[in-house]
Amino acid sequence: MISGYVANGYPNEGVEVFRAMLQDDGACLPEHATLVCVLPACVEASAVEVGFWIHCYVVKYSVKVDSALGSALITMYANCGRVRASRVIFDWISDKNVVLWSAMMRCYGMHGHAEEVLQMFLQFEESGLVPDAVVLLCLLSTCSHAGMVAKGLEIFEKMEEYGVEKNEKHYACIVDLLGRAGLLDRAVKFIESMPIQAGKDVYGALLGACRIHNNIELAEETAEKLFVLDPENAGRYILLASMYEDAGRWEDAARVRRLIREKNIKKPTGRSSIEVECIYHTFGADDESHPYTDQIFDTLERLDRIMEEAIVMV
Repeated sequence: MISGYVANGYPNEGVEVFRAMLQDDGACLPEHATLVCVLPACVEASAVEVGFWIHCYVVKYSVKVDSALGSALITMYANCGRVRASRVIFDWISDKNVVLWSAMMRCYGMHGHAEEVLQMFLQFEESGLVPDAVVLLCLLSTCSHAGMVAKGLEIFEKMEEYGVEKNEKHYACIVDLLGRAGLLDRAVKFIESMPIQAGKDVYGALLGACRIHNNIELAEETAEKLFVLDPENAGRYILLASMYEDAGRWEDAARVRRLIREKNIKKPTGRSSIEVECIYHTFGADDESHPYTDQIFDTLERLDRIMEEAIVMV
């Protein structure tokens, strides 16, 4: 049940089933497979306390931590910003495979520790392991965000030596690498020279670079391609409209936003969540689906009045 919920995008429900399992006197204690299944749900649902509890359980009951469970714990701590805890778990495991190394490198990369990622990759190669497409994607992404253009291109060129076939995500990383560095013309030439058809990931990276460096002309050309390749992604339209607004081209901005309405494109609603007495509550802006909506909005209004009175008194 937990695996089914997580695989189908219902992490909160997966965590709730895990909680129910722990509270059921007739159920057995969670085993290795259960923990590996529920940890990704903890990450997606921001159920940090449950993740910490699982780690404590692993230590208390001497559950064997292999690469599968170890990488799940590393990912959980990485998403909490606890890089040192992730490294402790990594060092704790003696039999390290590619998945475990990849999880630790990703942890360092997502927190801006580019030098540590590259140092780990050297140790990874010295251990006799061969990188796969995921490891190399992690390296390219790290180089892109750290502005390491030469190193990123070097890794990209060596992919064939590792026997890894380049896919669109790898090409998109190089476009992002060049684009973030302001090398937009070079990024365009790189796309034109690609042996595969450029898709939404590649042009999405280019559009993001255009936004960073405020190149409206190239952004317009790129956005037109994305409107065909990724027509239901509202973010592409909004990014171009924002660039028009920054440039004072209000009519163009209104035209793009009108396209969103005419095509009935919906932007995914951002949602927040809070845990109260072991129950997860999710909500969005102007959300009235909660059973205690009236009490919630009444409390917010009272808080507004209290703050306004405090400002007047000051």
